[in-house]
Amino acid sequence: MTSSYHSLERSRTRPESPTPRTGSIQPPIRVIIADDHALLREGLKLLLNLHGGIVVVDEVDRVSGLTDLLMRTSCDVVLLGFGVGTESLSELEALSRLAKILLVCGGEQSEDVIVAMRAGAHGAIFKRGTIDLLIEAIGAVHAGQIWMPPEIQSRMVASFHAEPSRRLTRREHEVVRHVALGRRNAEVAKMLFITEQTVKTHLGHIFRKTGSRDRVELALYAARLGIISLSERRL
Repeated sequence: MTSSYHSLERSRTRPESPTPRTGSIQPPIRVIIADDHALLREGLKLLLNLHGGIVVVDEVDRVSGLTDLLMRTSCDVVLLGFGVGTESLSELEALSRLAKILLVCGGEQSEDVIVAMRAGAHGAIFKRGTIDLLIEAIGAVHAGQIWMPPEIQSRMVASFHAEPSRRLTRREHEVVRHVALGRRNAEVAKMLFITEQTVKTHLGHIFRKTGSRDRVELALYAARLGIISLSERRL
């Protein structure tokens, strides 16, 4: 945690973001910080409040009670320390209905990030990142996009370029796009004029070719290859 805090602290001397042009002023993004490290919370609160487009409206040291806090506090994005309380993942789905959830992770295991995304998180960032990167992630998540460290995305689709025989067919490409945009099998079948069983068969082939384990991973795969943009995906 020490190195990550120092990384954030060093960024404090960087210039402030430019003043918005007249007529384009937007209300600040309201953030709640949920982390069990008081020093990290204080450092983040200080640095984020220096940014004209973000305001920290509250902070907590545990997940329990965060739902009630969100019910009575206007909040756009929650910075949630990954692993804050053993119940964190089980509550992510409920929390994600009340605000965008951006996980602040200490480790760099893609499995942890994917588990969190399945549970409802809208993005994840490593603690070793700079404050500028964190601000960028907050803005992206607030805008409805999914944020994930590029190196994690790269690992997830590295196998695609390794074996040409695993490339998608034209029809599989179409199925990937529709599924990655959040459409159900029945919707995909109707749009492509095929049966729902055929969609399921295509998905079986697609999951094997791409190495994706579920629709979340498939959406990230599709975004990485430019089949969709993450901002298109239904949240």
